Amino acid sequence: MSQQRTELKRVSSGIAELDNILHGGYVDQRGYLLRGGPGAGKTTLGMHFLCDGAQKGEDVLFITLGESSKDLRANASSVGLDAEKINFLDLSPSSNFFSGEKSYDLFTEAEIDRDPITKKITKEVERIKPKRIFLDSTSHLRYLSINAHQFRKQLISFIRFLLEQGSIVVYTSEGSESMPDDDVMYLSDGVINITSTATDRSIYVSKFRGSSFAKGE
Repeated sequence: MSQQRTELKRVSSGIAELDNILHGGYVDQRGYLLRGGPGAGKTTLGMHFLCDGAQKGEDVLFITLGESSKDLRANASSVGLDAEKINFLDLSPSSNFFSGEKSYDLFTEAEIDRDPITKKITKEVERIKPKRIFLDSTSHLRYLSINAHQFRKQLISFIRFLLEQGSIVVYTSEGSESMPDDDVMYLSDGVINITSTATDRSIYVSKFRGSSFAKGE
């Protein structure tokens, strides 16, 4: 007796060409990693993803740990994207961090849901109930972890919490020789690699769990 294949529910990346590469877009309620060096275009891809959802009337959330929401809105506008309907949770360090007036500890050795800033994320996710979440970036989480084991445990718990809310999650990593991100790639349902040179940019998918995809650059 032949077993019937279950049709996967797809969510657009916001970029038609990338959807073609992914044979229809991201698979719903899974976590995807965008990898690439500084300036490769990771944040732009994430912004396209959120803008597409916002245009369709979905609640979407951008969690930023690096750039300020003000700068992100300006950058989006400069490439013709309207970020007005995007919810931002800005956890980037302010000037007070440098002056020593504020601490910027995302995780402690306590459980993930006991951490003050993680509670901000939890509260915002539960309040908005976003269909799409973009986290930029996991590299900042690694800086704030005591060791690699703690980072993996906390990131798995964190991503799992977001997915359990019914969201599809896209997150970024720089993935360099000095800071390898094999652990982040391992826990991700899909990995999209972006490379950028002085003359060219390219993209290739190295992992896309449960679905076929266009291979090669």
